[in-house]
Amino acid sequence: MANGMIIICKNNQPSKTYLLLSVADMLVDITEDGQIIELTATDKVIREDVKLIKKDDESHLNILSKDAQFEIKNLQTGLKITQKDALGNETSIFTTNEKGEILLSKLPYGHYEISEVKAPWGYLQLTKPVGFFVDGTHNGLITIDITNKQAKGTVTMTKTGETAISVETKETEYGNLHLFNFAQKPLKDVTFDIFARKNIVSGDGKVHHKAGDLVTTLTTDELGQFTSEALYIGSYFAKEKSAPNGFIIKEDEIDFTIDYEGQNVPLTSSSISAENNWNKVKVIVNKEDENLVGYEDNAAVIETIPSEGKVFGLFMREGFEKDGDVLVPENGLVGIATTKEGQAIFEGQYPEGDYYAKELNAGNDHVISEKEYPVSLTPTDNREEQESNIFDNGTFQNNQNFNRMARYPIVNKLFLTDVPFEKINETSKLEEKTGYKFEFNELGEGAEFELRNSEQEPIQHLVIDENGIGIWKDLVVGTYFFNETKTSNDSLVLDKTVYRIEVTQETTKIFDNETGTLIVEKDNTVTPELETESEKEDTETTEESEEVATTTEESTDVETEESTNESEEEAVAPVEPLFTIKNKAIRGSAELEKSDVSDGKLLPDTGIRITDEHGKVVVEGRTDSNGKFTFDELPKGKYNFQEFDAPKGYLIDTTPVPFEIKEDGEIIKCQMTNVKQVDKLRQTKAENTNRLISVAVLVLAACSLSLVVIYYRKESFNQN
Repeated sequence: MANGMIIICKNNQPSKTYLLLSVADMLVDITEDGQIIELTATDKVIREDVKLIKKDDESHLNILSKDAQFEIKNLQTGLKITQKDALGNETSIFTTNEKGEILLSKLPYGHYEISEVKAPWGYLQLTKPVGFFVDGTHNGLITIDITNKQAKGTVTMTKTGETAISVETKETEYGNLHLFNFAQKPLKDVTFDIFARKNIVSGDGKVHHKAGDLVTTLTTDELGQFTSEALYIGSYFAKEKSAPNGFIIKEDEIDFTIDYEGQNVPLTSSSISAENNWNKVKVIVNKEDENLVGYEDNAAVIETIPSEGKVFGLFMREGFEKDGDVLVPENGLVGIATTKEGQAIFEGQYPEGDYYAKELNAGNDHVISEKEYPVSLTPTDNREEQESNIFDNGTFQNNQNFNRMARYPIVNKLFLTDVPFEKINETSKLEEKTGYKFEFNELGEGAEFELRNSEQEPIQHLVIDENGIGIWKDLVVGTYFFNETKTSNDSLVLDKTVYRIEVTQETTKIFDNETGTLIVEKDNTVTPELETESEKEDTETTEESEEVATTTEESTDVETEESTNESEEEAVAPVEPLFTIKNKAIRGSAELEKSDVSDGKLLPDTGIRITDEHGKVVVEGRTDSNGKFTFDELPKGKYNFQEFDAPKGYLIDTTPVPFEIKEDGEIIKCQMTNVKQVDKLRQTKAENTNRLISVAVLVLAACSLSLVVIYYRKESFNQN
């Protein structure tokens, strides 16, 4: 070849060229003649390095795991690529390093496929091999990304809550008592927050959720369940966020994990459960009782004290149904409580709804109230206990406005009753020459009575009014005694009967305490009809209405206004006396004995009359065979015996013989003498003698009367 630079190029290929690399052009410089230059050209097999990188399917970041394993197969030869393991043994398994990579050096020309033997922890195994070619076109390094999907899991919550499912019925003295039974049943509309308990980190090193982060919020369905969306492998906890009103929100943190169950399980499941308790109820009836302190001015002095021993019932207004069955009827009794230190307290669990409290037993001394005190037990929040305070002026729910409004306890009124009675006096009417006619026809105004309690302590004193009525007022349940202490006037006999009154809420009974005889019984359960004062004067209505009609045209505006006010008068209960106490008039008897002045011989058939202090003739009669004249029915007063017809053979003596009836049943005995008729001289002497005797009798009578007056004045002075 001529001197100079020449280029030697390969212009053909050996057989199986797909395994060889082309020889590069060679530059030769010929400088001498005959110079021999030897060149060597070697054909090489095509080889390339291969890097396998495990990557996360979502983040496309390396899966930092050194436990992923692969096998690589030459599809042309059907042989698996092998290597020496750490022990020098030949193996076809290739394992990723801590970077999630596998590096294969100088893999000869060919068509290969990669099969995953073991997926990284937390990931799913590849189901299809990944193919690649070694053909010298990759600048010596083939990089293959092999992605894996993360295994995930769901959590299912089952939530139940206490629900009234049945009712137990018990018989009581107040009727059937319905008691609710509660049990756990699926609960809808309960919301939970799902939080990460620890950092939720996937194999690529990505932190999906930090510890404490809110992951999701879920709510239970009709079956009381929810199932979460797919969650990353890791530790979580559920915490109740909200629940239907009335259910107590639990503060517990419910731990659960989403576990990795292998490379062939794409979605695992976890189950958790929780129970909710139904709220408790506390209904407080605030109660006071009237208490009798004593009596002042014949009126009861009353104070209020904290109630003791009064029974209240709690009623469900609309009743309760379950699955179409009526378990509690309308207005069914669902609770019984007794007052203690001023409160009756209902405690327990009750379904939501409208209720009311009502008194069942007020005891013997107090009037039971028929009033219903409404209380709603429909919860408005999730507190553990609903408290309702019932007062007379309203119900305070959960102490709302409790300290901003006046509160008036319910007051049990004492049972009070009046005992009216009528007082009538006996009077006497003179029917001349016949005697006195006695009748009970006078109102006993002015008579005085004393009322004592069961301990015989005086508590009331009354004076009969102008209508003849006395009223023991404001008597509570118990036993009482009363009697007359003073009559209307001194002509009447004091009634010494001790009357016993026994008062209950059902009846008022009055007895003669000595004999035990029932005098009268009043039914206290019957309310007397009310009438206005105008109705009480109904008998005068017709005449008065005519008079009013006549004067209406001339009436002034003032009169019209007064008429209107009168028409609006309050109705009053008429006073009807329960019984009548009668005062008998003092009466006594008078007996006159008529005898001969000289020998004491009794003189029959003497005409005698009795006159009163006004000289009116009470009665006339004649002495009997024993010389006596007696008359029994003489009211208290001063009288005279007077002779109006002398016995035969005797001189008449018209000198009055005075006497006085002072005490009831008193018998006054008097004597009167007569002188026989004689001649003129003896008659004159006899008349003189009779005059002397008459004067003597009058003097003696005057002296006796003076002594009596002095005695009574002295007694009156001593009493004052």
